[in-house]
Amino acid sequence: MSTCLRSVLVALLVAFVALPAQAAEKITVGYTPGQDFLAAFTAKDQGFFEKHGIDVTLQFTASANSIPAALLSDSLQIGTPTVPILLAAVSNGLGLKIVGANIETGGSFHLSAVLVRSDVQASSAKDLEGKTVAIPGFNSFLHMLFVKWLQTHGADPTKVHMVEVPIPGMMDAMKAKQVDASLPVDPFMARIIGGGTGRVLSYYIDDFPPGILPTIYVASSDYVQKHPDVIKGFRDARVEGLAYHEAHPEAAVASLAKYMNVTPEIAKTLPMPRFITDVKPEQVKFWIDLMTEQKILTAPVDPNSVLAQQ
Repeated sequence: MSTCLRSVLVALLVAFVALPAQAAEKITVGYTPGQDFLAAFTAKDQGFFEKHGIDVTLQFTASANSIPAALLSDSLQIGTPTVPILLAAVSNGLGLKIVGANIETGGSFHLSAVLVRSDVQASSAKDLEGKTVAIPGFNSFLHMLFVKWLQTHGADPTKVHMVEVPIPGMMDAMKAKQVDASLPVDPFMARIIGGGTGRVLSYYIDDFPPGILPTIYVASSDYVQKHPDVIKGFRDARVEGLAYHEAHPEAAVASLAKYMNVTPEIAKTLPMPRFITDVKPEQVKFWIDLMTEQKILTAPVDPNSVLAQQ
């Protein structure tokens, strides 16, 4: 090999070694309150997103209702609305895709409960007629399931006075006797029960078949099309996050406390739901059928049309 050729090869090798590593794709993921998102919390804290070439910022979002607009404006690249919020947006012509799941109902995990104020006499759905019940929002997924539960158990939902109260404020509303019952989730459900403010009338969601999706991961159709590697990496990192949690359950306490803004003591008491990664069309169809029955959808939606490749 000539000296000149050797010099050229050495120069090329040095240049190759000196090339900077490809920068990780920066994305912002908006999440709402809840332990639903433990897989993402763990993936962030254990470096799994970075392993898959994604620089994730987890951003707390107080209201799931704002997520579709944030996705379409690109202020969020991935968000965590409820399935009904996603379906309502899609039925109104917004381009959004489901890119993953968080949890599903079933097992020993109670997603929510009808909690009756301790001094209120009620032992059945029918007993709630004429009483005031705090719901987190009209046409929210808890509201829709509650209405269906009332109907299934012989109560008339139109005779139950429902008022919107943010879940963190439900205990105070019960203490002040502004409402007779409420539909909280943890950690607020545990606080109401543990403090003696209310008691469980029914774990009403347990009456439905298992496998109901409360929240999902969603991105704009445009983002999914242009960034398939990010969507796949986001999924694979969460799969690793779940595996890490199962092998190191103590890591969940630190991650939940950090991202849910609670103390480690409270995080330790939070029940763990059934974590999943992917969404099945029939799980979306459950919500389509319920929203159609309750006249919430403005146009038909094909469950397969809202699923990105998983």
